[in-house]
Amino acid sequence: MTEGPPKETPEIPVLRANLGRIFTTKEVAEILRICTDSVQRLARKRKIKHFRVAGDLRFFEKHIEEYIAQRMINVAGDRVPKEKGS
Repeated sequence: MTEGPPKETPEIPVLRANLGRIFTTKEVAEILRICTDSVQRLARKRKIKHFRVAGDLRFFEKHIEEYIAQRMINVAGDRVPKEKGS
């Protein structure tokens, strides 16, 4: 058996955006001060961006911050407008 040229390793895509740390459902619940069932409900309703690893929910720090920012209310009771380009 003769050896051919070495096989090329396929290029692995690199995550280009810096999305920060990755959090579990329990960690997000602690950050938001809600129960884990509520975090799962928010994910199921697509209110907070998430992904799954081996069936478990995971959340990027940036998406948690976006969720919080979308719900910020100023002193007058109005929603704080989003920054342009966000």
